Amino acid sequence: MRKKKLGAIALAATLTLTTLLTGCGGSDKSKETSGGAKGDEGQVIGAIQIDLRTFDTAQCSDTASATILSNVMEGLFRYKINEDGDAILENAGASDCTISEDGLTYTVKLRENNWSDGEPVTADDYVFAVERLLNPELVCNGAFFAWGLVGAQDYYDGKTDDFSTVGVKAIDDMTVEYTLTAVDSAFKDKLANAVFFPLRRDIVESVGENYGTSIDGMVFSGPFKITQWSDKDTAVLEKNEEYWDADSVKLSQIDMTYVDEATTIDQMFLQGDFVSTQNTSGEYLDKYKELAENGEITQVHNDKVGPWWMSFQMNGGPSGLMGNAKIRKAVGYAIDGQEICDTIYGTGTQANTFVPESITLGDSSYRSQVGDDGLWEDEGKAYRGNKEALQALFKEGLTELGLQTDDLSKYTISYLCYGDTSKALQVQEFYQQSIEKMLGINLELKVLADWAQYGTEVNGEDWDISVNGWTPDYNEPMTYIDMFVTGGSSNVQKFSSEEYDSLVEQAKSTIDTAERAELYRKCEQILCDEAVLTPIYVSPIEIFLSNDFKGAQILQGTLGLDWDYKYAYIEE
Repeated sequence: MRKKKLGAIALAATLTLTTLLTGCGGSDKSKETSGGAKGDEGQVIGAIQIDLRTFDTAQCSDTASATILSNVMEGLFRYKINEDGDAILENAGASDCTISEDGLTYTVKLRENNWSDGEPVTADDYVFAVERLLNPELVCNGAFFAWGLVGAQDYYDGKTDDFSTVGVKAIDDMTVEYTLTAVDSAFKDKLANAVFFPLRRDIVESVGENYGTSIDGMVFSGPFKITQWSDKDTAVLEKNEEYWDADSVKLSQIDMTYVDEATTIDQMFLQGDFVSTQNTSGEYLDKYKELAENGEITQVHNDKVGPWWMSFQMNGGPSGLMGNAKIRKAVGYAIDGQEICDTIYGTGTQANTFVPESITLGDSSYRSQVGDDGLWEDEGKAYRGNKEALQALFKEGLTELGLQTDDLSKYTISYLCYGDTSKALQVQEFYQQSIEKMLGINLELKVLADWAQYGTEVNGEDWDISVNGWTPDYNEPMTYIDMFVTGGSSNVQKFSSEEYDSLVEQAKSTIDTAERAELYRKCEQILCDEAVLTPIYVSPIEIFLSNDFKGAQILQGTLGLDWDYKYAYIEE
């Protein structure tokens, strides 16, 4: 779930979409059918409450927050899955969008829509969203999304305090205009991101500095509104009757409950309490696949997703060791991605690429154009599982740092992670045991309580390694590549390279697809050579649904959010 970003950074054990069909709870559901979902008062379903970071669209840089916000706010555009399974951009808050002949000016006509308190959504709300996003005092991770606008980066960098110099303005109450410094073929897709969702200035200013930390005082412009939210407990989303397309929303209420153990979810799914489940493994995964083959449930499979990779603190980290490329490579290749897939997840494969197969460039897959299966593949094969080679490489790095190589047990590096579920603990132990066994050093686990805290700490420097992933914000390699520009908000590694930055800038201004592909390939080569990251594994997304649960837009692994309930319903 971002770019920048840190949109999908988390442990692979994180639960995202799991929906349960509910026929009981605090409210009277006596009018519902025995199936638990449909009655005179509409359809009510339940869902796992996900652990998000913020309700502030300007501060949204993770998949969980983007998922909730996309269900309760209305951006200019919204993605919908077509019959071929592709995510297609459709008009949402926008009724029309005109692009100038030079490709630099986007004029967007708004449709009539209201906030949940009945006030109209206006062009000023979309302009204020950009103003807040670029506010230098807020340091929003997603600010980079707007840097293509005229004057945006100067305003963000504090070179001017005059927001009128930024290329976004309200032409009238129902027209907003965006002006770019250079052609950006992905800009319309970017406008669908949560950071561009409209914001009410009066609401933000009345709540003050705590805006987005809770739902207090908030109003909503999307299909649903949040009427209750208690972190890691329960939450309620109700249909927003003020929404312009309320007639298309079939669900009257979504009751959310926090569940942190995958096994509990699996058991409840088999009991018929849940209408969907995912991120399962082992015996449950095999059971679900069998049920799907028999037509008893529906399976959604996506193996063209991005990798999970090991990140290194390029400034050295608390150990002082991570500033050396050979040490980074030794630590990264000490992890066998296939082994963690086989022994813990029961699905997935070793990763050897950064930009995934799902990303296209022009009319075809980016990976097919650059013609390689993975820059990390050959080097990885030479080291993974080879203790002697790994320790020799680690010692070479120590020698370059002027450190002793006789006793590797004297060295300790820290691993930033989070979660205390049984699956999270298994993952943490796997990394610890693998690195200590293969390298002979010590790995200190720095385990944080939750995803929100992790999101804060990973942006700091008090760690040596962390394991992260990324869900693309739009379908173009740049959504991955620009994560690592100097000073980028998702550049948690603190990587800095003039050559890399130059290649990224060239790619942004290059129209020719083949030339752009070559620039991206060179960027990936630098990431590999400099050991900025090491791909670990690719875990396919497996979602299983009750056959009567229809219409949910499942976007996991392809865009910066997991699901959209606007069109979801229970089939009679």
